[in-house]
Amino acid sequence: MAFVERKVQQYGGLAIAVAALAPPGFPFTAFIVASAALQFPLRKMLAIVASCRLVRFLVVGWLALIYGSRIVEMAKSPAFQTFLIVLIAVSTAGSILSIWGWIKKGRTVPA
Repeated sequence: MAFVERKVQQYGGLAIAVAALAPPGFPFTAFIVASAALQFPLRKMLAIVASCRLVRFLVVGWLALIYGSRIVEMAKSPAFQTFLIVLIAVSTAGSILSIWGWIKKGRTVPA
């Protein structure tokens, strides 16, 4: 959190803008909390977040319009479906082996 606070103090609105543009998985909430804690102006923060999210979702929508039909065609191809089946089978086998090893390890009595 100290890192986020330093960035918000150093760069202010730019730090919030980058956080708002970042894809899911990025700790956006931490930047908003730090900004509020450091008393960043609320209206300015809302304007930055709204405009950056607007840009982000417009770009995502534009990419969906351009590449969406190609992605659907690719997903319908037999090669891709075979790849997914193999991936699911390998993932399931790996999960089963992991759980089995975990259960087996838990049942042994420490010496």
